[in-house]
Amino acid sequence: MGTEELKPAWHRLDEWLAVMARGSRDSLRPPVGRELVSTLHQQRDADALDELTLLLSIHDGAEESDAGMFLHGEQRLLPVADILRLGKRLCGPLHDDAELVGQYWHPAWVPFAANHDGASCLFIDGCLGAACGFVGEFFHESGGERTEWRSLTHFFSDMAEALESASMIRGQLPYVQDDLLYWD
Repeated sequence: MGTEELKPAWHRLDEWLAVMARGSRDSLRPPVGRELVSTLHQQRDADALDELTLLLSIHDGAEESDAGMFLHGEQRLLPVADILRLGKRLCGPLHDDAELVGQYWHPAWVPFAANHDGASCLFIDGCLGAACGFVGEFFHESGGERTEWRSLTHFFSDMAEALESASMIRGQLPYVQDDLLYWD
């Protein structure tokens, strides 16, 4: 799967939100400007960011609110400015301890979603090699690990499938309350 499959996967999710969780859908921000995408590409490997760039051209993340915390794991789709800020913050400990690179965080990992304080996030693995493009999960206490999602397209396809069929993803079941999407 690649960028050509991301749009239909995102569209399925977007349509479900528009009908079932309008408050969450309304938290999505307008597309990002080209200058911010250029800044992101200057700081990261562009090949690993094709899907993320496409997604940001649809929505520059979601608002920082309960409504915006609708992604799996109750995380918010990050706007470019927050992607850059969180990535820089997570690289901070690596300057003091080189053994943490790839165990705790890696400079080539690109966060694209985070919980309310960034202590947990989802990232795209921008490292060269077989894992390039995989989605990973980062936990402040234990560091980062890759998941079964080989790409953003796979992540959003699985999320759309879980919403459409009311089924679990990684032990979490989606539900709607007060027009907002949550995961339990």
